[in-house]
Formats: sequence, structure tokens, C-alpha cells
Amino acid sequence: MSDSTKRRLVTFFAGFTLIFGCVSLVVLRRNMILAGAFFNVVYLSNAAVGGWLCLRRAFRSPHLKAHWALLSVAIGSTLMVVIVSLFVARVSLIANSTTFFIFCTYIPSFLLISLPAGRRYFRHFLWLDLVQAVIAMYVGYTILFQARPFTHDTPAGLGGAALFHLFLCADLIVFGGAFLHTLSAVNKDEMRFYRLVSLLSLLAVAAAFIHNVFLLRNPNETLTGIPVLMMGFLNILLILHAARETIDDLPAQNKGLIADLINITSPALPSVVLLALGMIVENRHQGLGWTAIITAFILFVTRATFYHRNFEALHRDLEEARAGLERLSYTDSLTGIANRRAIEEALDYEWKHSLRSKSPISFLLIDVDFFKQVNDRHGHRTGDEYLIAITGALRASVFRSIDVIGRYGGDEFAVVLPCSNASAAEIIAERVCHEVRQLRIENPSTATGFATVSIGVATCLTFTELMPGGLLSAADDALYTAKRAGRNCWRSAGLLPEESRVL
Repeated sequence: MSDSTKRRLVTFFAGFTLIFGCVSLVVLRRNMILAGAFFNVVYLSNAAVGGWLCLRRAFRSPHLKAHWALLSVAIGSTLMVVIVSLFVARVSLIANSTTFFIFCTYIPSFLLISLPAGRRYFRHFLWLDLVQAVIAMYVGYTILFQARPFTHDTPAGLGGAALFHLFLCADLIVFGGAFLHTLSAVNKDEMRFYRLVSLLSLLAVAAAFIHNVFLLRNPNETLTGIPVLMMGFLNILLILHAARETIDDLPAQNKGLIADLINITSPALPSVVLLALGMIVENRHQGLGWTAIITAFILFVTRATFYHRNFEALHRDLEEARAGLERLSYTDSLTGIANRRAIEEALDYEWKHSLRSKSPISFLLIDVDFFKQVNDRHGHRTGDEYLIAITGALRASVFRSIDVIGRYGGDEFAVVLPCSNASAAEIIAERVCHEVRQLRIENPSTATGFATVSIGVATCLTFTELMPGGLLSAADDALYTAKRAGRNCWRSAGLLPEESRVL
């Protein structure tokens, strides 16, 4: 089933439940019990569908999994209140704390607006923040009702108007937090997500305001539930048609000091709220207050420690990735040895070292004889295998770890030989020629009928300049001398003091 078909089915279901619920509320205006039952069925169905849609987005999200998961729980949290009311209402300690469970429905929204923008949200942070949020709700309930949940304390009565204003303030806080995150989002996907959350919160505030105002005036009026049902229908449509995330479309946006302040303070929000509530309740319930204060401090330190350790691990991973990319940028992809950039930097480094230590340095420039004819006759794949075999011969000829072997061009190789005089360099050049001949790779274009190389050797003993340009030129001249001599050989050129000067 295609995604468009699924959207149409969900839209049809949401529209049908909306019409069914509205008609039921109109027809059953004089039967509050039956009208309320139909209202609850439709409202919970919409909440379940909205939560399911967000949960699907969480599984498919490339980088906002925690955001969509929390939004899913926030939308579907009313189901928890109904389940508690229906199945555990006989337990006296729980039955007296139904309002506390309504408080807890705001925990996912509270966690959602405390997420930092543009940073990775580690899984164990969710549990730390969840513990703080639950304790904060417990302490907040104790402050408001002057009674602790799940105890035999008698709650202080709060009128319907007071509860209405309390939950309206909570909805406005969620809306404000989501709106601030819209301003401080560091990428387009976060901005779109929090824009959606802001719109959903605004719809919830409007629907709750209309419903509660008219319900307080006329408690027996069933039509006040219609705005709530319409809000649920619009929630489903907004979530269903929310823009898809594009992980490769994340341009960083510098939004200034206010955005930085929001992103820095958001993760500390649960700890700050719990600490403040603990200080307020400490006068009346000393044990609960100190528990909240100590818990806030311990969990904040734990969170900071976890984040620091995970940040260091991420930093190490990034450094390893950067080092890997740097190694790739200095490595020839075909042969696995150094590329021209690495050879030139190694030669420059060793040249300066020899300049300070007054030690000789040699450079070998190696050309594969008649390589172009191999490519033209047998193709580039055979040519690549040819070069890989030549690389093996070079590795077999150069033993020291301080020597650098690299591919200088298409069919040219180079060897940097620190602390090597002309005699040592010529020995290595002869060894390279011998090892290549021992490969016995057929090449009818050469004089022997097998693979051969020509080598230019240059050595510098006295230095007057900082750059090795003269050494490169001398090795290039020696290479052409070897080619004019019939190839399959090496020629050496000692760099005189006046020749080592780069003009």
C-alpha cells in the first residue's frame, strides 16, 4: 500500500470520527452520560491515531527520533489517564490522585521543550530527565493541593476555574517553549518540527479555552466538546502532512545570542524546575523538599558527566574520521602508497631536516618504460595491475622505515631517501631495476620484452636554500639521461652547492 493511499485512509477515518462525534453530541444533548461516552471514544481514537502517526515518524526519522517519540507520547498520554480511571479507580490511594496523572500527561511535552537544538540526545538522558520530571510533577502537585499523591493526605479542593487556568498556563508554557525552539533551531528539520509542535499547542490552547469557558457556564452542555474533536481532527491532518525530513538539507544557521542562550539553558530546565520546586516545598515537607533538591543536583551532575564523556567519545570518533580522511588525501587510491602531495611534503620536511643536521638526502624519480603502449594494447585494467606489480617491486627494494615511496604521476614513481649519499641511492636504484625485471611481466615494447623502469637519481650534500627544487630538477634530468641511454637503467646526478640554490 502506497503512502498516499495510507494518508487517504487515515484522513477518511479522522473525518468519519469527527462527523460521528459531532452528530452524537448534537443528538444526545439531553443525555450527558451517553454523549460523554461517545465523546471519549472519538477523542481517544483521535489521540491514538495521532500518537501512532508520530511513532511511525520516530522510526523513520534520521535525526529527530527522540523528538517524534516524545510528541507521540504527549499526544497519546490521555489514554493513560483513561486507563487509570477505568481499571485502577478502586484503589483508594490512586483514585485520590487522578489529577496527578493528568499532571503527568505534560511530562513528554515538558521534556520536548527541554531538548537541546543541534546536539545529539543520548538515550540515557531521557531516563535522567524523566526521573526529574516525574519528581517535579509530584512536588508540584504537593504544593498546589497541599497533599502528597498516593498517600492518605486530604487534597485541598481546587475549583474548576482554578484547574482550568492551571492547565491553560501549562499549555501556554508548552507553546512558548516550542516557539522559542523554532527561533533557536539550527537546521530546517528542527524548525519545521517545532513549528508543528507550536501549532498543535496553539490549537490545544484554543480548543481547551473554548471548551472550558462554556462548560463552566453550562455544565450540562454537550456541544462544548465539538471544538476539542475538531482540534483532534486538525492535529491528525497536520501530523499526516508534515514535511519529510531531509538529512542532507541541514544548513547551519547562526541566530545570535538569544538562540545560544535558549540552547544552553534548555537541557538544564528539568533540574532548575525541580530545584526551585524543592526549595518551595521544603518549608512544609522538609524530607520531600531536600529529596527534590538533592535529586536535582545529583542528576544534573550525572547528566553533565555523561554528556562530557559522550562528547569526548564523539570528539575522538571525529578525530579518527578526520585522520582517516587525511590519510586518504595522502594515499594513492590505486597502489596504496603515498601520492604526489605526500611525496612533496615528505621531501620538503626531510630537506629541512637535512639542512639542520647537515646530512645528505637523495631522491629517486622512476618512470615505467613504455607504459602507454600497455594501456593502449591491453586496456586500463591491465595497466592498473601493471602499476600495482611495479609498486610491489619498489616495496621489496626499499627497506628503511624512514624512506618514503610514492606514486608521483600516472606512470612515474618517486622515493625519498633521507640520510642517504649517492652510493646508497645508486644501490637502491639498481635494486629497483632488478626487482622489476624479476617480475617477468610481458611488455613487447621494451628491449627485453618484459617490464622495465628508468630511474633518475639525485643527491644533495650541501645546502644553501630552503626548498628542494634543485634536487627535483636534477633527478628529472638524470631520468631523461637514463631514457636516452636506452632505458632499463639508472643514471645519477650529484647536486653541487651552487646547483642547490633555487633562484
